[in-house]
Amino acid sequence: MTTTVAPPRRPTGGDPVARPDAAARPGETLAPPTGAGRVAAEQALVAGGQLAAGVGNLVFAVLAARLLEPRGFAQLAAFLALYLLVHVPASSLSAGSALTPALAARARRRALLAGGGIGAAVAAAAVPLSGPAGVPAGLLLVLAFAVPAAGWLALERGRLYGEGRHRRAASSLAVEPVVRLAVGIPLLAALGAVGGAIAVVLGGFAALAVTRPWTATDRSPDDARAGRFARAGGTASEAAAASAPARGALWAMLAFLGLAVVQNQDVVLANGVLDAGQAARFAVLSTLGGAAAFATTTVPLVLLPRAARGERHALATAIGAAVLLGAAAVAAIALVPDAWIAAGFGERYADVGALAVPYVAAMALFGVSRVLVAHRAATGGGPWLVAAVALAAAVQAAAVLAAADAGDVAKATLAATGLLLLAAGAVSLPRSGGRRRAPAAVVATGPREPRPAPDDRAAPAVGAALGLLVLVAFAIRVYIPRGIWLDEATSITQAQMPLGEMLESLRTTDVHPPLHHLIEWAIAHGTGSVSELAMRMPSVLAGTLMVPVLYLLGRELYDRRAALLAAALGTFAPFLLWYSQEARMYGLFMLFAALAMLGQLRALRRGGVADWALWAGATTGLLWTQYFGIFFTLVQQAGFLLVALGLRRAGRPVRGYLVRWLGAGALVALAFAPLVPFAVDQFQANQAAGKGFSSPGRFDDADAARGQVGIYVALTNFAWAVFGYHGAHIMAAITSVWPFAILGALLALGRRGRPLTVLVAACALAPAVICFALGILKPFLFEIRYFAGAVPLLLVLLARAATGWTRGAIATGAIAAVLVGGMALASADQQFSGNPRVYDFDGALAEIEDRAGPGDAVLYEPFYLNGVVDYYAPDLDARPLQGGLPREAAPRRIFLMASFQDQERHRQAAREAVARFRRNYRLVETERRPQVRTWVFERREEPRR
Repeated sequence: MTTTVAPPRRPTGGDPVARPDAAARPGETLAPPTGAGRVAAEQALVAGGQLAAGVGNLVFAVLAARLLEPRGFAQLAAFLALYLLVHVPASSLSAGSALTPALAARARRRALLAGGGIGAAVAAAAVPLSGPAGVPAGLLLVLAFAVPAAGWLALERGRLYGEGRHRRAASSLAVEPVVRLAVGIPLLAALGAVGGAIAVVLGGFAALAVTRPWTATDRSPDDARAGRFARAGGTASEAAAASAPARGALWAMLAFLGLAVVQNQDVVLANGVLDAGQAARFAVLSTLGGAAAFATTTVPLVLLPRAARGERHALATAIGAAVLLGAAAVAAIALVPDAWIAAGFGERYADVGALAVPYVAAMALFGVSRVLVAHRAATGGGPWLVAAVALAAAVQAAAVLAAADAGDVAKATLAATGLLLLAAGAVSLPRSGGRRRAPAAVVATGPREPRPAPDDRAAPAVGAALGLLVLVAFAIRVYIPRGIWLDEATSITQAQMPLGEMLESLRTTDVHPPLHHLIEWAIAHGTGSVSELAMRMPSVLAGTLMVPVLYLLGRELYDRRAALLAAALGTFAPFLLWYSQEARMYGLFMLFAALAMLGQLRALRRGGVADWALWAGATTGLLWTQYFGIFFTLVQQAGFLLVALGLRRAGRPVRGYLVRWLGAGALVALAFAPLVPFAVDQFQANQAAGKGFSSPGRFDDADAARGQVGIYVALTNFAWAVFGYHGAHIMAAITSVWPFAILGALLALGRRGRPLTVLVAACALAPAVICFALGILKPFLFEIRYFAGAVPLLLVLLARAATGWTRGAIATGAIAAVLVGGMALASADQQFSGNPRVYDFDGALAEIEDRAGPGDAVLYEPFYLNGVVDYYAPDLDARPLQGGLPREAAPRRIFLMASFQDQERHRQAAREAVARFRRNYRLVETERRPQVRTWVFERREEPRR
């Protein structure tokens, strides 16, 4: 047998060290792996070292906050920012030596000389600089001592990334906080902020010591490397090119310079423009956010040499790592109670928790932007790349200088990093360049439905784009500008009960299955936090996961163009966004419906065990989340039945299909069985209470106001599903175009429907039709939330319509841009402008709580606002309007808060109360907030003091 040995792969000119050459140190890999799993493992190894360093540095900062006074801690935080800003060229040089490891040996001496000169200049100007920088001269002298080694450390770390020595790189990262903690605590206690600064500098020198090549096997001089490269199959000219800096090294250095400015300038500027208290508050914020930014620092550096070689998995893996680390940081901060922040940093900083989530989200966006910039720099970046970063830095600086408090600085950084992500994405994402391939898949029965085979050349670009969409979806979902409303307050109240008491409350007073409530209960009791974001986090995560699920649905049904457009629409779709920000079960409802649809499609195409398991698991989750999911499941069962009949008519084997279908259905039935007695008890309890399964429902048209379901109610619900919630005039304009919708449906009927498309359309529309029919008898049953599982399917069909009816990339791109842009605008209007479903109980109760004192009475209408009142003002002595005024003494002032004034019975109750109070009291103030109105009355005859 003859064995053919493939010649060694030659590296491209941008990366001289593919390292097929010298022997590796024990446990280290010479030739970089190329598989997706190995690339991910490489990122995970270095990210682990970076995470360990971040945790250690965070512990150091927490201890410093406890040991130092506010001004001292703010000064130390400013020193840390300056220390990082000194390492700005470090990021740049690391990028250059990661692209071209030979650069480390050649530039080391120059870096030392330049660093020495800068350090001497900092030392000489320490006194005059201390005032503008808000940092004592002693700290600047310590900084001057650290400057010379900054460039050297950066070069050596970049060399380790470029040569694939990731274990040593991780060790260099982890040793820094170890030294900081070991020597920093006693120095902080003895010397204050200066002692902490000395410990920081010593940690940097220790990291440099770990990076240095102390043994012969570690040393790799330029000439030896070039010789080994030539023996591996390279020519002399290629070896010369390998020893030269990568083509994008200069632009990489400049771009990373701007990135470091964006990361660190806010805390430096804040320390100069804010007073001591606000500067200290932002120092805490920058510490929390810095942990998120720090966690993703190594991701672009590990990416650089692989991107220069054009490895197809490198960009998608790097973006995935940055997204995962950033999302984990935001989720961790969201779940941390304010009491923990107070325990860590001190009671005076407890209130920064409300600002921590958006600031950490800004740092997460920054981490992904850094990956995009690194990839573009490695593949031929240019002036536009640097200009994008410089623009974000300039916008951030201008906004921070105009800030009045720590919150303004956090918002400025969030805006700047969002702008940076958009700009970096526009400049950095590669073009797919993919071509459509021939159809390859066949539907289980019926006419053949084409499905393009995958085009591997487009995979990196598609993966990068999808990763960006996931991060953007998460970022806009954690930024929630509205407070909780009635139903959310009910969920939060139930989540705080003991488990048995909560389940009993659901069984006797609620109408929903318990899955979402169990998740909320686990968060409340597991973390000790019932903050708005913590309670909304299951919906936030469900809404974020919806984006890749929409992509998979579109890919399973159609092609990459439709799949990416569906994911983009899902990122900004107003309805998905709204219920991704609500502490209720509807976000999970839609996710499980989409997963059940995906499982059914895969089961019909391939029929594997995993496919049927996906359908069964998602269907179980659907039924345990929302009882109305039974309609969706019944339509799917009808689809399975039609496929079985089609197989039999075609004379194809049907027994195996039936066994898998009935087996998966039996598993769902077994999982649903425990809910049956629970649901029966809920139905009987609500019927006995005279409530049925009714819940407040509000429509914007006359039919709904009369409690009748008609065509305009149906169209309004359809408009909500696609365009979200808006003011009455906008909804009237949208629903007025219903004849065009009917015309479009008639045109669509003119085309022969493909079997799986018809199945998806049926699963989207049939539950709505069933609810509409039931709504004729019981109007409260026709509400878009109860068939919300249709919305993701409608988005996939809309994406297919946009990409399937158009010809040419320009036309498709234009239509896609209009659709996505329209969704984004609709989401913005839904969030900030006249939405009738926004309730400002938080603002109204905060105002009352600030003004109400002993001897005042606080009333609210309707009575079921008690959950909202208890959540936002637990210490406020408030009672429902029906309970009347206190009998022991006439109150000095009366505060009446009323909501749901669009319902006649509540409007009439508030009107009668106002008329009754005005007989003995003066109406001194009326305040209107979104869907909430407050009246303030004072007694006419005040006793003299």
